[in-house]
Amino acid sequence: MTIFSRLTASSKAGKFLRGCLMITALTLASCRTPSILLDAELAANSHMYPVKGRQGLLIKQKLSFDKYRTVEVKRGWLKSYDFPFFVHFSGASEKLGYTLSDSLYTLHANCIGKVRKQEFKLYNSYFGITLLQEDAFAGNLHLVGSGNWDFIIYNASNTNAFNDVYGFLRSGEKQISIKAIRKMEGKNTVLSQFGVYGYEFIDEGRVIGAVDVMNKGKVFIARDLSADKQMVVAGLSTALLLKTDLGG
Repeated sequence: MTIFSRLTASSKAGKFLRGCLMITALTLASCRTPSILLDAELAANSHMYPVKGRQGLLIKQKLSFDKYRTVEVKRGWLKSYDFPFFVHFSGASEKLGYTLSDSLYTLHANCIGKVRKQEFKLYNSYFGITLLQEDAFAGNLHLVGSGNWDFIIYNASNTNAFNDVYGFLRSGEKQISIKAIRKMEGKNTVLSQFGVYGYEFIDEGRVIGAVDVMNKGKVFIARDLSADKQMVVAGLSTALLLKTDLGG
């Protein structure tokens, strides 16, 4: 074999090898677990926590992500529907309660979901709006030593994909908006945007946290939040991860 033929063969082999590597890389990329399309500022300034305990048997379920851990989650049980705003409903088929702790704080949560044909009368325009809804998820987050946060999410099961899924988290004068995330990283079509893949939490125009409710789940919390507000974001993220009709 001449030097020219050796080089030609080597070049062909190199191209073939590079082609195989490229196909392998593309295949691995296409098989990558999908993730929500995160707000750019939050992506650059947040901790990302993979979630453990979301999938599998729900009996004696415990959820955790990094330092945040629940004790046993209680489903189909709720001590009372005692929220600071008035709730009137004809039935709530989903109820859950849990306690979430980190090294500094403990948070007790009671939530109701899959509520139908109910009117939420928000005392003194508690959230600044009064709406009649047929699908909502609501709850109370009691941060021990720091007070109560109440939340409500409308169109929570996304039963009407043409309507927005949104809500509010409120403690006194402090209010955080909740907005559904309908886009995934690098995988968006007109049809895919009818789904709900996560939620982002917006405080005074800035996204301070988000939760990915696909598969095992992920929680994103802005690094510069105070420890108590990080706990509140973690508590609300936990409620959304435990809500059974959000997939995963």
